[in-house]
Amino acid sequence: MISAKDFGAVGDGVTDDTVAIQKWAAQKEKRVLDQGIYLLSKPIVFTPGGGVVGEGGELLLADNFKGYSLLVCKATED
Repeated sequence: MISAKDFGAVGDGVTDDTVAIQKWAAQKEKRVLDQGIYLLSKPIVFTPGGGVVGEGGELLLADNFKGYSLLVCKATED
């Protein structure tokens, strides 16, 4: 399993983790969202495959969040 923290996510509820979470979400292997509060300023697009395991991680919308949806799941692989 790969962790969002493998891509530089901090999970402290203060640092904008959007770029790291997006890189993590684009992977096709099993992903784990470790304990932490991950601040997001844009929607996250998930690539299908592998699945996601939650280990106490939370996604928090930043005050400057741009978008209507927090998560977007691709219907098919590119």
